[in-house]
Amino acid sequence: MMVNQRDRFKFLTICSLLALSWNLIEIHSFTLPYSPEKKVQKMPDLSRDNNLEFNEIGAMGIIMKDLKLSCTPSLQSSLHKHGSLCRSIYETDLKNWVERIGHFPFLQEAIERHPLLMARVLTSDKLHTAEYLLFKRAEVSSSQWSEKLSSNPPSRYRAKQLTLFLKSRLFFSPAEINKVIISQPKLFTYNVKKFEEVVDFLITQVPTPDVKVIVKRWPILLTYSVESRIKPGVIFLKSLGNTRWKRILVKYPQVLTHSVNTVLRPKLEYLAGLLNVRSAKNLVTNYPPLLWLSSDLIQRKFEFLKERLDLTQVEAEVLVETYPQILGLSIENNMMPKIEYLLLHLPPDQLREWALYQPAILAYSLNKRLIPRFEQLKAADIAISYSPKYLMSMTDSKFESWLSLQASSWTVIPDE
Repeated sequence: MMVNQRDRFKFLTICSLLALSWNLIEIHSFTLPYSPEKKVQKMPDLSRDNNLEFNEIGAMGIIMKDLKLSCTPSLQSSLHKHGSLCRSIYETDLKNWVERIGHFPFLQEAIERHPLLMARVLTSDKLHTAEYLLFKRAEVSSSQWSEKLSSNPPSRYRAKQLTLFLKSRLFFSPAEINKVIISQPKLFTYNVKKFEEVVDFLITQVPTPDVKVIVKRWPILLTYSVESRIKPGVIFLKSLGNTRWKRILVKYPQVLTHSVNTVLRPKLEYLAGLLNVRSAKNLVTNYPPLLWLSSDLIQRKFEFLKERLDLTQVEAEVLVETYPQILGLSIENNMMPKIEYLLLHLPPDQLREWALYQPAILAYSLNKRLIPRFEQLKAADIAISYSPKYLMSMTDSKFESWLSLQASSWTVIPDE
């Protein structure tokens, strides 16, 4: 870890102030956390143990082994003059302490210059790093910390506030908190009061369990302004003129991250013009992602379907209105391979007819549905050209029943 001189000076100044202020505070204010098995005890006044004799060499060995520090004359002098520091070293599980606190900068210099303060630090149960706190509250592993959070680590205060908010306000489990903060570490840079405003508003629109689902699916929504973005988005969804706006909000909460004036309303008008309809409200209600897909991408997919399936403008419009989800499929990775495979088994006219009758045929898995069923038809010696157009939309059980019925209905006439 690279530390500049300015940080070094700030750290040592803070240590000096803490050492000075600690002696001004009544000792009885330092109490251990409550435990049902034993009464609350006062933290002992370690500053009065200077005359006790301890094995300084043994304490030095522990420091060098567990804290990986150098055996400097200044460090030896601190141990020699302050028996309380030696005692705290003996009474503390330093490996556990390092896990909680970490090797912060100037650790050795802090022990050398502020031995009494460090003696109290070593015996305190209240000091934890943000990493340790997130490990306890959100099950953040060492690899997750190093990969996602270490480059811009959150402060202990922000880590505590965010995890407490998600747990107490939205009833998140540690595993759920983990997914949120690892997917969006940017949340640590915001004040929790901003998140409170978002949740307060959403609760007035949908039930609390649905608000939890919304935050789990799109946690970055917590960072958006209620007045300028979230509230106008909800009003827009309500203006679609149906009762499914809540379902859209819960399933596609990212819709609220887009501007109504520059994205959502213009896209609604664009889709109405593309499909030559008076309103595209039903279209986006059936498939909301159309609202934030690129207009150029939508146009390219529309033209691809027209050309590859040999559709007229009206037929292409009907196909998209019937199954708008088709515009969410990738041309290169989805539609193109399926069309090429289907054309190996169906004449172009029949594929066009199948697509118009059942547009979802292009959404079915090529490897898990289309190929296996065509191979079963071929193995049963059933002509695909005479198969029903809805064949691929059948469930597996219905397809097996249909297939066995077709095979059993054939009668083999023996040669005379």
